[in-house]
Amino acid sequence: MVNTIKRLIFLPVLLTFACGIARGQDLQFGIKTGLSFATQGIADPDILSTNSVPTFNLYLYVEKPLRNDFYIQGALGIMGKGVTTYQNILTTTVQLTYIDIPVNLIYKFTLPNLGKLYVGGGPYLSVGISGNTQFQNTNNSSGENVTFGSDQDYKRLDAGADLTVGFEFNNRLTFNTNYALELNNIAPDNNTDNTSSIKNRVFSIGLGFHF
Repeated sequence: MVNTIKRLIFLPVLLTFACGIARGQDLQFGIKTGLSFATQGIADPDILSTNSVPTFNLYLYVEKPLRNDFYIQGALGIMGKGVTTYQNILTTTVQLTYIDIPVNLIYKFTLPNLGKLYVGGGPYLSVGISGNTQFQNTNNSSGENVTFGSDQDYKRLDAGADLTVGFEFNNRLTFNTNYALELNNIAPDNNTDNTSSIKNRVFSIGLGFHF
């Protein structure tokens, strides 16, 4: 299992580097960070409502120009996810940390004297590394660490679709927005409550620098 996770983490980045080697090594690098608003789509009749939790993201990325203003961008970073749920008198806040690997096909529109507007999308893979859950009701509050696994709190692997829109200024600063929609179910196989499905959703906004 550990070896499989390692291969899944490094494969998108290695493919991007291999593409650059095969076509002249004209790779470009960057860093971006920002604020995220995370929630989850949860199928559970006992949950009355959900709310987003503020979290963070930090990425290093490598970008390869293709043809006709298309680029392929692979990134490796840390993404916070989670949710707040409301169930009768109980409020539960889950905060999760993932290693995140999005790979996006991007198209860039050149705006003279300003920079480049870009839009794109592609798949992402996330691996859960840590997390905690806070419980609060009218009488007390408590907390516990999250465990990952098919028979634990959440399945470790999270995969889905990543959509991105941003702007690269001529001074190499970037403005970034992203929406990550999980497509697989991370609810454990042996779930003992009424939750049949859990899917992460994250909207992010931030700044970066394009080298």
